[in-house]
Amino acid sequence: SMSKRALSPNPPRPAQKRPNLDLKTSSLTPLILTESHYFPEEILVHIFSHLAFDDLLSISLVSHKWRQASYSAVTNISFPQWRGFSPKFFRRTLVHYPHLHTLDMSGCDYVTDHILSILSQIRPTLITLNLEDCCNVTAKGLSLLFQHLSKLESLSLSGTYAVDSSTLEVLLTSSRLLTSLNISNCNRVSDTGLQHISHLPLRNLELGGHNRVTNKGLLSLIRCGQTLERLCISNLVNITDDGVMPLCHSAPHLRTFDIYQCPNVTDQSLQGIGAAIETLRLWGTRVSDKGLEVLSQRCQDLTLLKVANCLGTVSEDAIVRMSQRLPNLRVQEDNSIISTSSRNGKIAKRSIEQN
Repeated sequence: SMSKRALSPNPPRPAQKRPNLDLKTSSLTPLILTESHYFPEEILVHIFSHLAFDDLLSISLVSHKWRQASYSAVTNISFPQWRGFSPKFFRRTLVHYPHLHTLDMSGCDYVTDHILSILSQIRPTLITLNLEDCCNVTAKGLSLLFQHLSKLESLSLSGTYAVDSSTLEVLLTSSRLLTSLNISNCNRVSDTGLQHISHLPLRNLELGGHNRVTNKGLLSLIRCGQTLERLCISNLVNITDDGVMPLCHSAPHLRTFDIYQCPNVTDQSLQGIGAAIETLRLWGTRVSDKGLEVLSQRCQDLTLLKVANCLGTVSEDAIVRMSQRLPNLRVQEDNSIISTSSRNGKIAKRSIEQN
């Protein structure tokens, strides 16, 4: 009867299957896509901005709205890892990503003056550009590009042979916001080129491998000394203390100073380094114990030091004395970092072994 059925226990329910969340096969896919359709585009852009570029390419195939949001989420692209590159592909890529501000084309053999022309026409609002080791561009192509990049703040041209003083002059007149510049291993750069870039508000500057650069060029950089925070000088065989010391003295906010393979630089240059220095690498210079003594007295904020392969005499005792005065100092040795305050400040290793 109905009363007996009402009092009898309910039969056990069968175990429910967990929903399949694979978007490719799940029946929930239409619901997920429908719900996401109501997300404001700015929320989708924020979510997509945390994804890798390859994932964004896949997402752009889901729907028109997701495609537009993925395009807006891309702010930086690295082209060296791409295959099937062509001018047509490059143009289409730049058009699709309106918020692109960082572009890396380092080491790309397919970058030519034509590619630079496309870049200048479609994305003149770039903020960061890497053209390292782009060997198939000319000085004319670079000059035409720089004329359009008025918002550029960071530029790397290391190893790009076409860079010369004329291209740096165009850079001066067009990219007045440039704060970071790498022109190391650009052999055609001379003192005149350094005079041009000295008028820029540079905070980070890397020089190296310039056979035509002398103390005259370094002295012209005194104009931007007040803004310099990081300076890297390498393989400048024609410079001496007469150029390095005044430049360092003009940069009171210099926090990182790397000087490599400059055999004519001695302890005298260290006298120009200000108290703000935190990282100092002196590889292949003529720095000696006397220079380290000066550093330990002047640079109380120094936390990282490398004096490997110095041509001067750097003793173990000098390193230990520095560690006693600067307890936070670390010495870089053979691509590793050791604390000179460890072992009660008694370090018996020398810091002049070759990398």
